[in-house]
Amino acid sequence: MSGHTEALQKAIDLAGSQTKLAERVGRSQQTISRYMREETIPYALAVKITAATGIPLPDFLPELKAMDPHA
Repeated sequence: MSGHTEALQKAIDLAGSQTKLAERVGRSQQTISRYMREETIPYALAVKITAATGIPLPDFLPELKAMDPHA
């Protein structure tokens, strides 16, 4: 699993299912499933999932960790 898929799986677990996470962020279950298979996740979706779950944004976007001098 890549970094964003681990974070996405954690978000799914916190929400209870892909469907419940999708409802929280205003997307379809199919969209959540698709990004479990993709290499990246869109910034806007990562922001929505962060807001809905409290999982830090850099967990979805590893490139943000690389830019943080305190990481």
